[in-house]
Amino acid sequence: MDNYNTWQERFYHETEREDREEIFEQGLKEEGTTRENEFRQKLWNLRYAPNKRDKSEVDHFFRGFLTLDNLGRTKPGFFNGKYIRREIASLRSIWGLDLAEEYGELGKTLHYEEMKHLARTYITICQDDKNFSTMILGVGKLSKDKLAEKIADKVFFLARVVPGMHHCEKTVEPFADAMIEVYFEMYPKKADRRRLQARLDGVKAEEISE
Repeated sequence: MDNYNTWQERFYHETEREDREEIFEQGLKEEGTTRENEFRQKLWNLRYAPNKRDKSEVDHFFRGFLTLDNLGRTKPGFFNGKYIRREIASLRSIWGLDLAEEYGELGKTLHYEEMKHLARTYITICQDDKNFSTMILGVGKLSKDKLAEKIADKVFFLARVVPGMHHCEKTVEPFADAMIEVYFEMYPKKADRRRLQARLDGVKAEEISE
């Protein structure tokens, strides 16, 4: 039993796609096509609607994770400049940043909620994924503390290291802020919060006390 009072709260916290779609459909029945729901529908289509290349259900927003991860392994330089600029520009279309701007403050607010949902989904997958939560060479399972630390590392890498490396902080800002906020939301204990906060404050991982 959740503690959410509105369908919107349930919509942004439900990570199972089919259940989320049912919540949205019920919300549309209750409210109709308001300007808020019109924007939500457009974001939904951008994120989930299949294209000709999709052989199964796809969350297109996750392409942004792959893009940032690849950029994190690409050193800035003359020969990589065109590729890096193209990949950074692609994030605007992948995440619907231009669409959000068309709706002004409303678009900015609801788009950020969608970015937080993306972050919740990603962190939930990291928590549940056997490959992510295993030790080197797939032997043994990480403790909850070590898993929290690994997720904090990944959040910091995607939200701060990569944007700083390629000077795309403004483009990535909604995603980066959402990732950090949601990590703190999903890891409310002081010890877990400190793992990410220390990185944000510039403390090296080996200096963070358990």
